[in-house]
Amino acid sequence: VQKNASVRASRMDDHHQTSAEQLARAHNIDLTDAPTSRQEQRDREQLKRDQEEERQAVLATILDPPARERLSRVKLVKPDKARGVEQTILNAARQGKLGKVSEKMLIDMLSTVSESGIGETKVGSITFERKKSAFDEESSDDEW
Repeated sequence: VQKNASVRASRMDDHHQTSAEQLARAHNIDLTDAPTSRQEQRDREQLKRDQEEERQAVLATILDPPARERLSRVKLVKPDKARGVEQTILNAARQGKLGKVSEKMLIDMLSTVSESGIGETKVGSITFERKKSAFDEESSDDEW
């Protein structure tokens, strides 16, 4: 009886997986990156954690303590900007263009990133323009 139940359960899993694949194809969804099992999902999460730990370890060796502290404070306020600067530092270090990064160098990098607009969301401004009426004065000399 248990064997029949497990066969039925595996058939149902196959049916649901096939249905999911058919649904994905119908909606042009790419399932190649989607985890197919909980174990695969855990493995991917573990890989991401390992990569982030490696990234932080490399940054810890490149940045001096005051620079690391400043970057962590920037990361709290503007995570995108901090991520962009981290990526710039890591790329330069991999190419051998960068040694130890001081706080002054980090400040320069942050200002360069600010000027280029990397990691910043642009917020528009609102301007109100009032329509002129027949009672409005033409000259602005008579301010109230």
